[in-house]
Amino acid sequence: MTTKHETHLWQKKALETLGVKFTHVEMDMDMFADALKKGDIVATLLPLNAYTPPPFGITLVTKLKDLIAIYPSDDEVKVLEKAGLAMGWFSTAKFKEYDVDVLGLDKAFGVVLATGFNTHPKFMSEDEVYRLLKETIARKDELVKMNAYYARFAEDPIGLQVTAISIAPEVPVHPGLAKLLKERGVWRGEWKIAS
Repeated sequence: MTTKHETHLWQKKALETLGVKFTHVEMDMDMFADALKKGDIVATLLPLNAYTPPPFGITLVTKLKDLIAIYPSDDEVKVLEKAGLAMGWFSTAKFKEYDVDVLGLDKAFGVVLATGFNTHPKFMSEDEVYRLLKETIARKDELVKMNAYYARFAEDPIGLQVTAISIAPEVPVHPGLAKLLKERGVWRGEWKIAS
């Protein structure tokens, strides 16, 4: 993973937390598959976006037919969870679709970036964000037809919000989202509301 992406920072922190010694090799992501084939690198970190590998990941899994996914052990997961990094559980289904050996696992633990639209109460009011979220949820099935990144959202819009907040509970939540989550009965008292 290149250093220009946020996932690199989280994955690096995870490896360091586990005491994994590694040498980072900076290169364009389109070069990963060839570099692995030639032995210039021995592994790469691969994020999922909306349950789908990013474009460089699709290149990897289509060019290299002998990829093996390596996941943290149960003990390592406990260490990573205790460290409070931006990590969580995700389905391995998309990897299976691309014939990646997922070691028989249906889910794995890794960096989870619940990316989306970010705003501040200074720029969008509580009511505006609340109405935007309600409308987005109402149109979730239309949105997923237009953009694959809505796939995870469409499955469980409220659950995705809860996951995203749980990964980084120190980040204050927009009051419009907080209102929606309270309305749905999933707001947690330890979460903070942005002012």
